Amino acid sequence: MIGERIEASHPFPIGAALILAAGLALAAVGLGTGNRDVAIGGALPIAAGAMLLIWGIGRPFAARFREDGLLVEGQGEPVLVPYASIRNIKVGGRLANPKGPDRGRRPIEILHDSGILRIPSRSSFPTHAIVRFLADRIPDRGSREVNPALADFLRVQEEKFGPEHVYTFRATDRTWKSSLGGLRAFACGVILGGGAWIFLGTRGIGSDGWSPAGIVALIFGLLLFAASFSSFQTTGQTRKLRKNAGLVIGPGGMAMIQGSIQGELRWAELLEARFRDGPRLLQASHGHGIPGIVLRVKGAEIVIADVYDRPLYIIHDLIQMSAELTEPVDVEP
Repeated sequence: MIGERIEASHPFPIGAALILAAGLALAAVGLGTGNRDVAIGGALPIAAGAMLLIWGIGRPFAARFREDGLLVEGQGEPVLVPYASIRNIKVGGRLANPKGPDRGRRPIEILHDSGILRIPSRSSFPTHAIVRFLADRIPDRGSREVNPALADFLRVQEEKFGPEHVYTFRATDRTWKSSLGGLRAFACGVILGGGAWIFLGTRGIGSDGWSPAGIVALIFGLLLFAASFSSFQTTGQTRKLRKNAGLVIGPGGMAMIQGSIQGELRWAELLEARFRDGPRLLQASHGHGIPGIVLRVKGAEIVIADVYDRPLYIIHDLIQMSAELTEPVDVEP
């Protein structure tokens, strides 16, 4: 794919079109029957649907795959996103798993050192092919600056097996942020619709209640607009897990600090390592269904959460490789 150009566009926003159509239908019925109130009532859904439609269509995406990174084209100069700067990938809102099943066309989110790059679902390349290509170019080693509490385990592993066979990861300083552009577009539509109600109400067109209703809609729209600029990131639980998190994986086992969990695990104790790319609503074990790697040991499950400086699929592959190909080795604390 090196040298190839990728183009992608947003799918047609059917929901926005339906809202717009409902508003236009109200207006048409009101005008056709001479009922001004019905016609005025369609002003808000018309405005909201139109704004959502404009936002939903969006600007096409274009970029070129280079040896050193993804060169993203925009309105100004192209911007290079180096492969080495990529911290994580999501597909359709779920953590990417290049070795998992192909789930068809999905939007891709790329978390990198400078922000989040979003590739719409309607792309000139299959989603899974893009993810696999990017995954092959992301470094499989995180920062060596791990939590000091893991220093002894790291030192022993390096002395016994060599630094090249020991992998370390620290808490990431980059987090996912929700894209609230749709909320902002809807808020603008509500503000415009509320303004129309106030204008028509003060002109004596329709019932007396349109001006108060317009004021309520205007206030509601302004609140939504302000909320659309909030920096919603991950859940409060994940933020707590990220604090001081650290992970060391070596031929003799692994050691981790994550929230209230701190300890070492030898590969002989590991029964299963399962990759969970999305949340589970009904989950009674530790982690409460958050995305992550579920480590099953005798009598318990431990979840490695998505709080590290490299994608979890890399950590999952390293755990499986170490547990399957390496003879269990007792490591002194």
